[in-house]
Amino acid sequence: MKPQSCSSLRALVTSLAGLFLATLFATAQTTSTWTGSANNAWDNPSNWNPYGVPPVDAVVVINSGSPNAAALGAFTQHGVNLNGGTLTANGLSVSELNQSGGSLAGTNTIGAGGRWSWRSGWLYGVLTIENGATAEFITASDKWFADGAELHNHGEIIWTGGRLMGYRHYGPATLRNHAGARFVAAGGTGMANQFGNYEGRFILEAGAEFLKQSGADITCNWRLQNAGALAVNAGILRWNAGGASSGLFTNQAGAALVFSGGTHTLAGGTQLLGDGNFQVAWDTVTASGVVTHGRADSPGVLELVG
Repeated sequence: MKPQSCSSLRALVTSLAGLFLATLFATAQTTSTWTGSANNAWDNPSNWNPYGVPPVDAVVVINSGSPNAAALGAFTQHGVNLNGGTLTANGLSVSELNQSGGSLAGTNTIGAGGRWSWRSGWLYGVLTIENGATAEFITASDKWFADGAELHNHGEIIWTGGRLMGYRHYGPATLRNHAGARFVAAGGTGMANQFGNYEGRFILEAGAEFLKQSGADITCNWRLQNAGALAVNAGILRWNAGGASSGLFTNQAGAALVFSGGTHTLAGGTQLLGDGNFQVAWDTVTASGVVTHGRADSPGVLELVG
């Protein structure tokens, strides 16, 4: 075989280097930081550093201010780091939302395959977690649902820290788990409400799952609607605001589900199964039909209707 000339080798090396650099620049992520130096309009290039409206593959950083993208309608953004301020949009679909503070307002979506890491801050309006997307509720800080805020889960939520708080002047906080969704309580301390007269609502539709995996006790002061499957695999889960259920409740040995406040209505066909404890403490459980149960410890009132 005839050896390659030096010029041929140099040409090959140059070509490979060019290919590498092109790939590097193609995959590099652009970061755009909100300044709001002109006004609150998202699509004003003067409001961003560096100058220019962020491209769809950029990571947007918001530390303060009130960027407003509502006028844009539906649009996609790869990443949003929300550290402060209030982001308002109606139709934003984001792949990576990292929220360490601030507020997200409007009607928006975590796209399929995307992720929302919620450390602290506020949710206003409606946010949908699509099928295949994941939300992580992390750190010990409270996560706030503003007046009437709704979170719709079609994917998976993993709750490892902090309380879920409903601010309830004008409407209840709602966390609705749709068919096929999973809500995993791997930590967290509870669901609570502040101000006003509305209690938060935690809803499991038929085909949705709630799994309590942490040994730490959790007390929930939101109303429970369980038409799906709720499992307590470890520790104690107290549901303290009543509700209406028709689905499956299961407890592992050593675990306990406690109906500890309000009136819990169990429709016919509701099942309370497993080797753990089902307790009624200081509240009323009303069964409107045949309820199958394994073991029950009821220092409160159990009323059977029909």
